[in-house]
Amino acid sequence: YLIMTTMDCNARCFYCYEKGRHPISMTAKTANDVSDYILTNAENKKVKLSWFGGEPLVNYKVIDLICEGLKRNRFNYVSHMISNGLLFSDDIIAKALNQWNLRRVQITIDGTESQYLKIKSFKNGKGDEFQKIMRNIEALLKNGILVSIRLNQSLNTTDDLLILVDLIKDKFSFYNNLSVYNRLLFDEEITSEVQLAYFSLKHKLQQIGLLKPK
Repeated sequence: YLIMTTMDCNARCFYCYEKGRHPISMTAKTANDVSDYILTNAENKKVKLSWFGGEPLVNYKVIDLICEGLKRNRFNYVSHMISNGLLFSDDIIAKALNQWNLRRVQITIDGTESQYLKIKSFKNGKGDEFQKIMRNIEALLKNGILVSIRLNQSLNTTDDLLILVDLIKDKFSFYNNLSVYNRLLFDEEITSEVQLAYFSLKHKLQQIGLLKPK
């Protein structure tokens, strides 16, 4: 089940396809209806819940409600999340492990610190968001949660991302539960230059063991 907890987000990425849409959030009533729906329709099956947004942690209380309903009925489930990673904390990670049964988080990073801060343009940003993301990634890894870092790549950001990969390698490569992959951000014309940029980054990830086979 792919569950959108909110269309609200703490970041303002210029490329977001939800940009300009009204940032509605799931209500407590809908969250309880969701858990009832899953209980009714997925009986005797192991279920994977995928939390999505916006930024799903902006409205993490509905995740609590859905999981409480499933746990109360001794339902067998695990969950994954697509997140920008900024709103994780020690308390939320503990909740994610013990209540949400969170197994994997995909976190997008757009570049090294200055590039990242410029693109993410966090609401009420303090300028320390990149460092916080790095700390949160390490906390997730230390707690055994699989972290998949997605590198949003364009032709103009390739050199910066190659530097970022070295930073990620130095900080996290000894964790077996980390993987990193790159995706082209725009539907650019696939010229030889774009191909070269894409595969140079992908090849580097393979060389240093960060690109894991699915």
